[in-house]
Amino acid sequence: MTVPFAVTREAGNDGVARLRITGRVDNNVCDTLTALMINAIEEDDVQELEVDLTDAQFLSIAGLRCLLDARSTALRRGRGFRLKNPTALVTQVLHVTGFAELLDPANPA
Repeated sequence: MTVPFAVTREAGNDGVARLRITGRVDNNVCDTLTALMINAIEEDDVQELEVDLTDAQFLSIAGLRCLLDARSTALRRGRGFRLKNPTALVTQVLHVTGFAELLDPANPA
């Protein structure tokens, strides 16, 4: 069963923008996801973007590219970026492609 794509923003005032992704992260959602992540990064009070992948069912190469684009934007603006709670499939994609360092060191999966 495929779960519809959704992004949920967790409220907080600790300088961390937390986005939780549900469903498939692929070419069909990349533009939307990239825009949401960059909007969060560009908020004045945000020092770090945390992307929670607990409910991400799939990560395509296009999906990885949009995560890398958001990371690049965050770093250019002097902000942090990390992925948290990736599923086994997402973790495998990150390791195979050499981007496992994007994972939160506290939750290396």
